[in-house]
Amino acid sequence: MKKFVTILLTLMLCVFGLTSVVGCKDNDGGDDNTLYVYTPDGAPALAMSKLLNDNNQFGLEIDYSVVASSNISNYIINKSADIAVVPVNMASKILGNNYKIIATVTNGNLYIVGNVEANSLADLTNEVVGVIGQGNVPDLNLKYLLSSNSIEYVASDVAVPNKVALRYFADAGTLIPMLKNNQMSFGLLPEPAVSKLIGMANNFSIKLNIQSLWESGAYPQAVIVAKTELVNNNSELIESMIEELEENEQWAVDNPVLAVNAVNAHLEKGVSASLQNTISSSAIQNCNIDVISAKNDGEKQRIIAYWEKIKTVNANAIGEYSESLFW
Repeated sequence: MKKFVTILLTLMLCVFGLTSVVGCKDNDGGDDNTLYVYTPDGAPALAMSKLLNDNNQFGLEIDYSVVASSNISNYIINKSADIAVVPVNMASKILGNNYKIIATVTNGNLYIVGNVEANSLADLTNEVVGVIGQGNVPDLNLKYLLSSNSIEYVASDVAVPNKVALRYFADAGTLIPMLKNNQMSFGLLPEPAVSKLIGMANNFSIKLNIQSLWESGAYPQAVIVAKTELVNNNSELIESMIEELEENEQWAVDNPVLAVNAVNAHLEKGVSASLQNTISSSAIQNCNIDVISAKNDGEKQRIIAYWEKIKTVNANAIGEYSESLFW
């Protein structure tokens, strides 16, 4: 009943003039009264899979799109997204006054996979590690952990004595073949790409869990953001969406095939699916989907603390920020 009333209120607010805060996909200045929601493919999309499966409209008209991870920032920069999921470091750089962080949706899904033994980060010394997301969360997290453990690293395609060589790849799709063909022994990958690799090459396994190496055992990896106007003028919609996202956490684990099919059904034209409907519930659990509202002061401080850590690795990876960036 509570959810029905919330959605009814949202619809009433929309009727009384709040449609002006949505419908920004028309960059020529038109307003089609549609609210546009974008999420990158992979774990962030799985965090919204129930909404995609149900095509939940919240009493409005909502268009959901799953896009390439490399393009997600464009939808924020050109303001065509009303709501979007973005990497947490990116959020500090591109939101400005136009968007606010409303919730964390994933809390770390990175793993070192390998076909030889490695029991600690120190065991990666003298090795080449394939890394995706140069300058973003995967790369920054690994660098932070290496630095925190006084382990030297360098960007290199070949092994370097007494250092960890980081070889960069555009995405998991380009790194996985190198690992599968045993051209590299180690790679830093997110779930569900980890399970995809292990399913193709069973000589690979998870060697190090980046989350368990983190001080708190988890960290904010991807956040959902919404236009400031939408947050200010239609908070009922934001609250309802977060409630649905919280229900998504267990739903995706219990319904992995439905979750993947829902994501793939909303892929933007030209985007190749990264998820397979053979995905397991355990792979989705390893994505660490856990929705935490940014209204929670503790979550604001957790995100800010994460940014502070990442700045020690690369100050330019984090933008100017304050609590005004949050809902």
